[in-house]
Amino acid sequence: MTAPWDRRRPAEQARVEELVLGPWLPAAVAFSSTWSRRAGELGVAAASLGSRQDLMTLPPSREIDLLRDSGVGAPGLLMRPTEDQVKAHASRSTLLDIARSIRREGRSGERRAILTEYKPIHVHRGGADADLAVAYSRRDLDRLHRAGARAASVLGLNDTDYLVSAVPAGPTLDWWAVYHLALGSSMLALHPRGAGDDLSRSLASFALLPVTAVAVPVGEAVELAAVITESADVSCDRVDTVIVVGPPPDEETRASIRDAWHAAGAGQDLRVRALWAPAEARAMWAECAEGVTGLHTYPDMELLEVVDPQTGDGSPSDGDLTYTSAGWHGSAFLRYQTGAYVEGLSTDAC
Repeated sequence: MTAPWDRRRPAEQARVEELVLGPWLPAAVAFSSTWSRRAGELGVAAASLGSRQDLMTLPPSREIDLLRDSGVGAPGLLMRPTEDQVKAHASRSTLLDIARSIRREGRSGERRAILTEYKPIHVHRGGADADLAVAYSRRDLDRLHRAGARAASVLGLNDTDYLVSAVPAGPTLDWWAVYHLALGSSMLALHPRGAGDDLSRSLASFALLPVTAVAVPVGEAVELAAVITESADVSCDRVDTVIVVGPPPDEETRASIRDAWHAAGAGQDLRVRALWAPAEARAMWAECAEGVTGLHTYPDMELLEVVDPQTGDGSPSDGDLTYTSAGWHGSAFLRYQTGAYVEGLSTDAC
């Protein structure tokens, strides 16, 4: 029996990583101009890549490297295969999906299946100045949906909850991850805050729903509680989870957030849990317990490393979180140094 995704032992996590990375890596290199060129410069054929060890033959890259390679948006990361390239490098599961579409619809089915797998239809922005475009195919959006359901489960939320998100709308991973967290768990949610709106735009939602969970940027969590406290018409007495969107806060900050929400009327059993990932990632990670076990990542949706930020060499402890978008078909990120300094990775089952 296979353990749930966040209960797998290290050996099983490694096996799952390889199962996803193996068929994806040669396709990512063959289909994207940036990685195809870089592999060629190293004398590495796309077809020869198929494991974590093979991935390590490619040097880590920073945002500046990707922008220098193909300009603003980094379009060179897009997986844009020709029909012949799909036949030569796509994974077995992708080829089977295409074959089924051909049987059902003929030539038009083949085209539709390839577009479903690889055509970019959704983008969020990443990078220090939002200069990186992180693209998703239709298939990728299904994965984002599943990741959202997982994050909701880790946070202890389900279809009986009611969510208000005070995350500003925009082409960001923060906004879309919260949206798909609600969608993936089938909870009723409102996302009332537009780009540039202040926190008060969220207040009316508390009168429309029996709100049990609130998502808010970590730096605005105390302020939102204060805005609610000052409004005589708003009640948050049912709120039992505050999702702080951003890096997990330290113990002092977490306590301040909890105290502010208690003052606003939230219950004494209030949980303050983080939801975070680098802006260039495809999905966000959630805490299952405040500041205790860290964030739950997805071994079947990404490959993570910690490297020395100066040398790019692997680090056994603290360092730069480095991200590979294993299994995703829009933009391909290979060993991308996110610039997020982390304390290390744990592969122990939660």
